Amino acid sequence: MTVDFRDPRSALQAQAPRTLTPQQSLVLAALGFSALLMCAAGVWFWLQRPAWVDAHTAPYLALALALTGVADVAAIALLRWIWKRNQG
Repeated sequence: MTVDFRDPRSALQAQAPRTLTPQQSLVLAALGFSALLMCAAGVWFWLQRPAWVDAHTAPYLALALALTGVADVAAIALLRWIWKRNQG
């Protein structure tokens, strides 16, 4: 399909979708894997407290790990938004 570049609006709408570079995709995948591990560790510490962790400390450690996973997910969303916005 050809695009008439005399009309800027139609030319902008006909752009190819923006994609991430392989390096950016790798960073996002690593952050996603980290988020998965942190959330899983948080749930594990919350439900099944290991013997080597104090009983009063384990819930706080679980909460810290889960919040780290949530921060990783927020970083993924922010980086994806920044990288997609700066490609144009």
